[in-house]
Amino acid sequence: MASLLKFIPNSLSLLRVLLLFPLVYYVKLNNFTAIIALSALMIASDYLDGFLARKWKATTVTGRVLDPVADKICIIMLGIALALFKGFPFYLLIALVLRDLIILSAGLFSIKRLKAVPQSNIIGKITVGVISACMLAFLFDIEFLKLPTVVAVAASIPVSLFSYGLELYRKYKFLSGKIPPDLNK
Repeated sequence: MASLLKFIPNSLSLLRVLLLFPLVYYVKLNNFTAIIALSALMIASDYLDGFLARKWKATTVTGRVLDPVADKICIIMLGIALALFKGFPFYLLIALVLRDLIILSAGLFSIKRLKAVPQSNIIGKITVGVISACMLAFLFDIEFLKLPTVVAVAASIPVSLFSYGLELYRKYKFLSGKIPPDLNK
């Protein structure tokens, strides 16, 4: 039973990625009912995978890697669909892809060199929230929110990259015995 409990949260992360295919299809068709239903399922799976893993004490290294990778896949694939079918700015999509590639590369460095799985921080969570709001504005054609959310995403990307870079630098220095891990705590 314990091994099954560890499998369920990771399965929910994989389910989120699988739900992308019908979501992209319904974005193309402009079927708002299906988009809302699939989005709700994806959001619920994102919440439940972490919640259940913590509640059942079933967190795994695989899960700590799989969940953010699934999130990044979802954001990029939805961004591509929005750029193709809903007028999402192509330059913003490129910025999102580059941001995620940098974060994934830094995460792989952290896992390989520092033997530590990186955790998201509050700035990263806020950035993902801003990205989500922007994508929702384009997904549901909410014209008055498009420009402000595009500006907010463009501003949050470098801030989140700096934040992740600083955190990685501090962890690297801490593990080499030079500075404490977080000077703000």
